[in-house]
Amino acid sequence: MKVAAIQELDLDEEEYMAIAATAEAANSYTGASSSNENRALGANALKYNICTRVIANAEDQKKELEEQAFKDAVESVTQLLSLIELKLDTCRKMSKEYRETARQRFIITHNLDELMREAGRQKQRPGPSDEDEDINPGENDEVIDDDLYS
Repeated sequence: MKVAAIQELDLDEEEYMAIAATAEAANSYTGASSSNENRALGANALKYNICTRVIANAEDQKKELEEQAFKDAVESVTQLLSLIELKLDTCRKMSKEYRETARQRFIITHNLDELMREAGRQKQRPGPSDEDEDINPGENDEVIDDDLYS
């Protein structure tokens, strides 16, 4: 029973002896009349102590598992928040690029409108007539008849 208890509960020799001493004390406290009764009571006390230890170990393991589950949940939430923040940064950059593109589009559209208005004004202005316009100014301003001087 000693070896099984040590292996099952992962007890060292000192822990087992403490449990056995507790069982022995419980046995002598009950005032059993025969040695068989003493052995039976001692075995029951030892079993009780072992069960108590198993329950305590299980509760410790449960607590450790709950703590680990909580840590895992916190880590998951932290990773999720990091992803959300990354997506927000991407959206902000895209929004900034969109605003810049919209601003440039507005400037181009505005400049194009100005050019179209200016072109419209140019068409409406009366220009010089074709008759008044000299195609080659400075040439042939005076017609000289070479036959007169010969």
